[in-house]
Amino acid sequence: MDVGDTKEEVAARCGPPTSVQQWDQVQTQEMEFADGGFAEPEVAYPEIEWIYNYGPTRFTSIVRFEGDRVRNIVEGAFGY
Repeated sequence: MDVGDTKEEVAARCGPPTSVQQWDQVQTQEMEFADGGFAEPEVAYPEIEWIYNYGPTRFTSIVRFEGDRVRNIVEGAFGY
């Protein structure tokens, strides 16, 4: 799996994840209007994380998605 792959591509290569976590990441966006007005609305972005556990002799893989595409891949601790 690589950054930019879709969820379908990851699932086809690696199979279903051992676990899935999802939460909303809230960020503040600054907006300036043409009339000089200003706002800082909070916007929630879904964060999706797939964890692959390959057993006690290999590290886990933590795959984070932005929308439908892999944003980053992190190696975790040894599996179980």
